[in-house]
Amino acid sequence: MLFCLQQILFNVVVEVPRWSNAKMEESSILVFLQKRQADIFPHKGYICNYGALPQTWEDPSHTDEETMCCGDNDPIDVCEIGSEVCATGQVIQVEVLGILALIDEEETGWKAIAINTEDPDASRLNSIEDVRKTKAGHLEATVDWYKKYKVPDGKPENRFAFNGQFKDKFLTEDGTACFRNSCILLASSSLHTPFKPKIIIHKV
Repeated sequence: MLFCLQQILFNVVVEVPRWSNAKMEESSILVFLQKRQADIFPHKGYICNYGALPQTWEDPSHTDEETMCCGDNDPIDVCEIGSEVCATGQVIQVEVLGILALIDEEETGWKAIAINTEDPDASRLNSIEDVRKTKAGHLEATVDWYKKYKVPDGKPENRFAFNGQFKDKFLTEDGTACFRNSCILLASSSLHTPFKPKIIIHKV
């Protein structure tokens, strides 16, 4: 199995620092693509340090059995909820705490909720329940943000699998669960990519 039930740490590339809007997005074709996201009242910019797991991919040709939608053709997204405002392009090491399944324009976009291992709260946050206890209202605000973040562009509100409920980190860390078959490593022999990618995993 790709993952085990020990603490697992992931390297994440920060694409959007918290409270900012300019997004440097990874692409399977280009190194980075730049976007800009409108503000969603009452939030100013992104609600988290938003990033991605390098060289992962949510397959647009595969219908996820949990969401009944295809992948969004992007890497796995990570919402880092620590106190530091990171920099665009910064690589941070995180522990994943749980997962949210966003349905955006009928595509599945898994959002991993994570904490920077260097954050002062890292030792107190080991699960989604810990987030609820330590950061009251943060998960609800995250759902609200993702529900409405494309409305300023004239698009409808997004919806969620599992009725918008966060799933715990064991679903996330199970290579047959969170990542399911909807996301695969770009190293798959079925893809013609010019590089040999990998997920960087640290077991402690």
